[in-house]
Amino acid sequence: MTGGVEQLTLPYDPTDRDDILEYARRLKDRSLLDLIGTQLAGHGIRGKGNFGQLLERHYFKYELNSDTRPDFVEAGLELKSTGIVPGKAGWEAKERLKLNMINFQSVHRETFDKSAFLLKNRSTLLVCYHYLKGQPVVDRVVRLVDVWDIPEEDLVQIEAEWNLIAEYVRSGRAHELSESITNYLGACRTGQGKDKDFVLQPFSALPAKRRAFSFKQPYVTRIVREFMARELRTEPARGFELVRSAEELKRAGGLERLVLHRFRPFLGLSEDEAWSKIGPEIKRPSPANKNRRQWLNNAILGVPGVRRIAEFEKAGIYMRSFPLQTGGRGPREDFPFKALDFSDLVQESWETSAFRSDLVNRFFVTFYRRDGEGRYRLEDAVFWGFPEGLLDTEVRETWVETVRAVRSGRYEDLPKGADTRLAFVRTHGRDSLDVAVLPNGREVPKVSFWLHRDFLQSVFEDIDRYPSRASLL
Repeated sequence: MTGGVEQLTLPYDPTDRDDILEYARRLKDRSLLDLIGTQLAGHGIRGKGNFGQLLERHYFKYELNSDTRPDFVEAGLELKSTGIVPGKAGWEAKERLKLNMINFQSVHRETFDKSAFLLKNRSTLLVCYHYLKGQPVVDRVVRLVDVWDIPEEDLVQIEAEWNLIAEYVRSGRAHELSESITNYLGACRTGQGKDKDFVLQPFSALPAKRRAFSFKQPYVTRIVREFMARELRTEPARGFELVRSAEELKRAGGLERLVLHRFRPFLGLSEDEAWSKIGPEIKRPSPANKNRRQWLNNAILGVPGVRRIAEFEKAGIYMRSFPLQTGGRGPREDFPFKALDFSDLVQESWETSAFRSDLVNRFFVTFYRRDGEGRYRLEDAVFWGFPEGLLDTEVRETWVETVRAVRSGRYEDLPKGADTRLAFVRTHGRDSLDVAVLPNGREVPKVSFWLHRDFLQSVFEDIDRYPSRASLL
């Protein structure tokens, strides 16, 4: 235990993992105000502040610190808290979970098994509270409390991503780090913002943004769903698992390389030729099925039908297929996201907005080109992440314009694809009856954010920026 607090004054044994967890579970279905209201009032707290800091200081009774070891050293537990919100399948994480800072001056000298990251975050006591915008933090009700030990198969993937982040630092590219280069373990920006958070890096004269390791939002949702299943004594709902064992993932060099290796033998094949290679025992869709390439992608991966893929859900990976123009280079279609909920949109901030959260996840796109005989052949399969330089400039401006138009009820002023050639807003409903309601009560066709086909063309063409592709294996 750190922070200089005498062990005898604590209402739990800081050396005993089970006792710490039992004490933490007293929070369930209660708020900090319910349990320690008099202490909070005595410190002049009126609902403002950070939930995690109040939890540490006034419930677990230790002072905040920047120790590189876990909060409960003897028990090997790090304490974290996170907001959760209702979703279609139960609770889901509101945002990523920030972990320890990335020390550019030392991370390049570490190995993963002895790293400060693993020492601190191998086992996490996670307190999940129901987040309601505008509600004082002392009134937030805790819904889930449990310990997350990183599973072995996740640890293999996280090790590969930690090594990637460390390699950026070793090669003098810490200023190029972005959350979008990884799947589970992010390198998120941290600090006050507004260009105040640059630090020195060891192998380049260019300053780099201050960053912390984080579990990305879809991965935190996976943790939350696991906690829910434990509480209900059921198996968590999972999609079809691509990875058969942690050893298979390690041999492949991570999730992306495993996926790309499965697509590599199918490059250049037509859809019919690919199905023949897969085998007649696998059910195929009709040629008129709009999702037929999704079926084919899944079949290549070894996933029957159009079932959900567990690893893609855990990482928040978008998988889509795009036809390329005959005799040309560019995709024929734009890239849609889910329909916007105007009531949620106008309450968001850009940094934690749903659209930004979507764009810092990874994408997996297969490109099919139509040949001279009208058959579509698999041209390439590409993993890519959205460039942070575009994300927090041009895309942010599109988001700001969208929020401004929605708040003022000016549906006709939503940013259009012809204006941005990058991110834009377009209708995304099933028919004319599929409508949404603006804050002023006006009913309008449902819309969503889209990525322009010109941007997708740059993903297909720019091998240097987007090198994680089957054709380069």
